[in-house]
Amino acid sequence: MPLPDVMLLLFLITTFVYIIFSVILYYHWQQYGTNVRATWLTLLTYFVTTIPLVFIMGVLTLTF
Repeated sequence: MPLPDVMLLLFLITTFVYIIFSVILYYHWQQYGTNVRATWLTLLTYFVTTIPLVFIMGVLTLTF
């Protein structure tokens, strides 16, 4: 299997794991969070910092 195909496969697996983890995190924070403001701020910080990282990783993978 060529290296670009391996990189794409690993990126897709990583993206799948990221989505599953994000859904579980969101669910737990919504169900068990006691302070609405803290919950909202935590989720916003998580998504604002991780979505650009996944996007950059995808761009680097697809341009390899």
